[in-house]
Amino acid sequence: MNQNQQRAKSVRNKPCYGRPSTPPNLFTDKKQKPAMSKAKRLMMQFAFVGISLTILLLPVRITVKADGKIIPTSIYSVDTPATGTVIKVFKEEGSEIKKGDALLQLKSDELELRNKQIEKEIEIIQSEMAILEKEKIIQGQIVKKNQLYFETGGISESDKQTAEQRLQQINVRQELLHKREEQVLERKLYLQQLSEALLMRSPADGIVLTNLRDYVGRTIKEGDQAVQIANREYALEVLVIEDRASALRTGITASIRFLSEPFITYRGTIEKIDSKVDERIERIWNKSSVIRVLVKPDTSLDLQSGMEARVKFKTTQKTNFLQQIVKQIIL
Repeated sequence: MNQNQQRAKSVRNKPCYGRPSTPPNLFTDKKQKPAMSKAKRLMMQFAFVGISLTILLLPVRITVKADGKIIPTSIYSVDTPATGTVIKVFKEEGSEIKKGDALLQLKSDELELRNKQIEKEIEIIQSEMAILEKEKIIQGQIVKKNQLYFETGGISESDKQTAEQRLQQINVRQELLHKREEQVLERKLYLQQLSEALLMRSPADGIVLTNLRDYVGRTIKEGDQAVQIANREYALEVLVIEDRASALRTGITASIRFLSEPFITYRGTIEKIDSKVDERIERIWNKSSVIRVLVKPDTSLDLQSGMEARVKFKTTQKTNFLQQIVKQIIL
């Protein structure tokens, strides 16, 4: 037996006082774990319940994503005052205009015919009034003579009253003709205004949205929309699903990325939240049950109508986790 083996044997045979023969097992030895008091256990349970309720009752922080388009804040519609044919176009699509600028010139055969009829009716009334005026003068002279004859006994009282009634009838007919003339003149004034309106002008400063090049020679019916004009201020129209829109409110900041510049993020603020949009807008956007949200972009980018963007709203929903769970269970 060599020296190393003897040394190992002596170490193994050496008694170890105060040390266990096997090391303690930290996982199975219960004597190493101190017992927890009942009060401390209750406190931990209450703390767990309190933290859980706090988490459940906290408002939900959500992110709402939607698509948007740049639109003018105001769009003016110029309707046709009377059925007519376009004979001249003064502006083109995209032209900047000022209030009162000429847009289209119309010619209305129907309006011209009505004007001729009015002029003919006025001539008839004036000729009738001229005849009545002559009759009135003659009848007035007869009444005066009859008054003298009646005083001298030359005629009876019935003859005198007959002449006076005739004069009164002429006066009544004159009044009726005057009223009729006033009505016809009012119609003539209205037709004159319509004739002037055939030269269609812009109601405000803005930009022409309608393509007017193909209008020459076209017939437009009375009341139809002929031209659309947009002002120079723009907003971002975003359609948000109704369930998600409940978390939005005015003043919330939006992150905007335009498709023309996808790597640049702009900011905006919600200015208006409309009620549920009509079916026409839903059909255009191919979405149902949506809310129209108008966002004012805070950017120096040259905005143009029709620009598309991706919009993100970060907001706190009014409901909490507990209400969301109950809502899901009920639904």
